[in-house]
Amino acid sequence: MNLNIGVQGSTRELKLEEVELSEEQLLDLVKHSSASGEPLVLEAEKGRKVIIPAAALGYVEITSDEKRAIGFGLV
Repeated sequence: MNLNIGVQGSTRELKLEEVELSEEQLLDLVKHSSASGEPLVLEAEKGRKVIIPAAALGYVEITSDEKRAIGFGLV
C-alpha cells in the first residue's frame, strides 16, 4: 500500500511507497498516536523510517498498489 501523509505547517505531503502494513494496522497506529500524543512511526521501502509528531499529523491517505492500464484498450 502507498500512503500520502499531510503534515501541519508544511505545504508538501509525505509520500511513502510499499508500506508493509494492513489498513487495520495502520488505522490502529494512527489512532494510538492521536490518542496518546506519541509520534507516528512508519517503515517504508528499503527500511526507510518516518517519524511524525502526533501534534503535526494532518491526514493520512491510503492508496492502492494496483497498476493503471496504459493505452487505448478501453476505447
